[in-house]
Amino acid sequence: MCELREKLELYQENKNIADDRKKTLLIDIDEPTTDWDDTDGDDFTKIVQDSPSSNSTISTVHSSVTHTSADLIQNSADFCQLKADSHNKSDDFMQISADSSHKTADNQLQSVDILHNSNVTLLELRNISLQRPGCTNDVSSYLIQNFNLDVKFRRNVLIMGPSSSGKSSLLRAIRGIWPLSSGHIKFNSQSCDSVFFLPQKPFFTNGTLREQIYYPSLTLTSTLTDDKTIENLLGIADLTGLLERCHGLDTEPDWNWYDVLSPGEAQRLAFVRLYVHKPVLAVLDEATSAISQDVEKKLYGECVKMGMTLLSVGHRESLKQFHHQVLTLTGSRGEWILQDLCQPTATVDN
Repeated sequence: MCELREKLELYQENKNIADDRKKTLLIDIDEPTTDWDDTDGDDFTKIVQDSPSSNSTISTVHSSVTHTSADLIQNSADFCQLKADSHNKSDDFMQISADSSHKTADNQLQSVDILHNSNVTLLELRNISLQRPGCTNDVSSYLIQNFNLDVKFRRNVLIMGPSSSGKSSLLRAIRGIWPLSSGHIKFNSQSCDSVFFLPQKPFFTNGTLREQIYYPSLTLTSTLTDDKTIENLLGIADLTGLLERCHGLDTEPDWNWYDVLSPGEAQRLAFVRLYVHKPVLAVLDEATSAISQDVEKKLYGECVKMGMTLLSVGHRESLKQFHHQVLTLTGSRGEWILQDLCQPTATVDN
């Protein structure tokens, strides 16, 4: 945490020289408060620790002023890139521990080739317990207690449960912005730079349609995908009309994106963003709550087709067809139930 604080201080010293475009892409980190209200991820905030266009890790401090925003740290509402400590690049897992406020690379597992091993673990949770902030160790204060989970490559997990049962707080803990009462969380080092968090209310910045799709990437030189592919992805999300309303990908509209897009359009555009970045692991927090089930089926189907591994929070039973396991948080004394889905009705394996 001290290392991160030093980097943030360095960023503050240089931010006056950073250009306005980079400044508009930064948001504040939402820290948990004692006035807890789990609203299924409405305010779920993500941190980008490393620019997608940079090969440096979070432990490397750049002296170049032009990289202060892109390479030191970006606070993002949709996407996180996680890398293990550059001083130990052979480490296979990055760990978030209850007894440490920073990420370490202890307790490594054997290195494997993700693309050629369907049994590889992308995310490991061990003996996880979460409490509401400011609460004592009374058993009634636990959101989840003594929880274990392995998220395997292309083995999708759905998290369900009543409101305020801790679904979104578990995702916050996975992201490292919610304190663990006990246990540890580890990412596979081969996938930790390709993790995408999609919240219920997506973040948008000022700028063109292309900039909304490429966000949080600051590079708009078609390194992510070509225009024809973007148009096809907009079609999958039923947003072809948005391309016409914006007069193309690169014409900046004279509106505020939050004012113009309906909640459903915002969520569908966020899925286009997800498709363009095409992560190994996608964490979806009520990402289709404002979308019809027919469109939801198309959007999730495309994620499966692209080979993403999904960790989803949702209420709809229809989501089960895209997942292999369902985790149910009861909302009572930290109790939980993890069940295998015997036969998903949608094809989830490629």
